[in-house]
Amino acid sequence: MAEDEKTGFSIHILYASANLIGFCFVVLGFIKASGHGDLTLIDEISALAVIVFLIATFFSYASLRKTAGSLRYERIADIFLIGGLVLLAIMAVALCFKLVY
Repeated sequence: MAEDEKTGFSIHILYASANLIGFCFVVLGFIKASGHGDLTLIDEISALAVIVFLIATFFSYASLRKTAGSLRYERIADIFLIGGLVLLAIMAVALCFKLVY
């Protein structure tokens, strides 16, 4: 595959990461509103996920706008999207254990 050839995932990464930013803000708002922000790490994980998804959104948009080297930006965006999803999984497990105990 040539370096300039796009795989077409950039637009999907852009939409997914932008939606997940909103989801993380909702979780962050609920944690802060419930008063449990000081008792758990879930809000810090959510804030970190917001930053990771913002980076994925930026690189995905750059991949859509730039013609030369766009595959490299798309791959970087994909890595950050996967990293953000891993953070969401960690947050979900932490939230489940927080609700159990």
